Amino acid sequence: MIGRTVHSKKISLAGICVLCICALISSCSNPHENSERLAKKENDKHFETKSSEKEADFIVEAIEENFANVKLAQLALDQSANPNVKEVAAILEKDHENLVKELKGFANMRGISIPLEENKKARKKLDDLSATEQKLFDEKWCREVTNRHEKTIEELEDMWEHTGDEELKKWINSALPGLRNDLVKLQSCHEKLTM
Repeated sequence: MIGRTVHSKKISLAGICVLCICALISSCSNPHENSERLAKKENDKHFETKSSEKEADFIVEAIEENFANVKLAQLALDQSANPNVKEVAAILEKDHENLVKELKGFANMRGISIPLEENKKARKKLDDLSATEQKLFDEKWCREVTNRHEKTIEELEDMWEHTGDEELKKWINSALPGLRNDLVKLQSCHEKLTM
């Protein structure tokens, strides 16, 4: 009896090792595997109601958006020669890094699987912007980041209306003022560039 238990534990351990190796190989073969899809798939296994799945998906997407906004801010800090753009980008970098930390904490508290980076669409936008000519970069960057903030604010307001999760509502209420303030800075920056 003891021999069987030890033998089945060895088989289980071997099976787990094989699964880990397969996961490692597949992640190495595609370093930009869609982490959003993987996180959502994992969350679908753990959340039983539609509303909890929707809230988990919202957190996944919000984290991705904030990862992208951090990288967009860093791109402007590297590529822009405009002091106003650099100033706004520095503020955005800090604000969105803080939002990522808050969202990771919320996800951890709720057992939500999260992505590790921005999504493929945001990565493509980053590549496009980084290839933009210097003289066109600032205006294109401001327009893109302004549009992203407008969309994010709408999504947060919509989730606030539809969720019954009081902690999520509380987080949204704390995040919205900073995002609205960042949007005003971006709009002002964009106006100065188009004058």
